[in-house]
Amino acid sequence: MPEHIAFEKAFLELILDKIKEKEFSHSDFARTIFPGRPTGSAERTWRNLRSSQNDPRPREITLSEMLRMADKLETDLPTLMFQADQILKMKK
Repeated sequence: MPEHIAFEKAFLELILDKIKEKEFSHSDFARTIFPGRPTGSAERTWRNLRSSQNDPRPREITLSEMLRMADKLETDLPTLMFQADQILKMKK
């Protein structure tokens, strides 16, 4: 698996753990990450992002989406990226 795909999977795994930890609903989180979308569109995009991680070529996470995720989780992106890298290294 290419390194960038493995990193994004680890990043998403970390995000999902933090969503559960903070008891956010996936719908609320999606509306924050994908603002300005019609009703249901943000939720669908978030669901597709999560489910595509099992595909050989999953949907990539953009930098702006990562930044909004960090903001919603009340942390900074470098910290999340470091933690995702640590998850990735533990799996090797």
